Amino acid sequence: MAGARTRDIAQVAGVNEALLYPHFASKEELFEEAVVKPLDEIMKRVTVAGAAIPAYDPAARTQRDLTQGYLCELLRTFIDAGPLLGVVLFSDRAAGERFYDRSIRPLARTISGAVQDSFPTWSHRDFDPELVTLSMIGTCISLSLESHFGGRKVDAQDTARQLTDLLFFGLFDPKDAS
Repeated sequence: MAGARTRDIAQVAGVNEALLYPHFASKEELFEEAVVKPLDEIMKRVTVAGAAIPAYDPAARTQRDLTQGYLCELLRTFIDAGPLLGVVLFSDRAAGERFYDRSIRPLARTISGAVQDSFPTWSHRDFDPELVTLSMIGTCISLSLESHFGGRKVDAQDTARQLTDLLFFGLFDPKDAS
């Protein structure tokens, strides 16, 4: 965050730097609005939707649909906030650690808790929900960085579908089982 300049942030946002000042008192407040608030909203939706999982869903259709929706939201949030996310995570180690502790870690714990709470409602292999959650968050962050720095076009909806299929079915094609 220390190396970020409001002029650069305004340029990435496609606005005049003077337009930032009436809305944000500091870079930290701007970052809070652009990255932290959307992550907090996703956490709230995860908690509410997790509580609404049916008592028994043997095909895990509900879990797959929720997972795909979360991954799509995470991808969109991280892609939208990509330049700011890179700055806060990588420009200053202490600031990156604070952001991780304040935003990413609670997000991962909330999502993995919702996954664990849903365990009795569907049939699945044994897995560590925190490990899987961190893997998917890391994948979304990596895809955001690839989008911004590697020039890869990321279709959030299609990518979320592919990641969800990978999570639920692995790389194995069930049609080949016969």
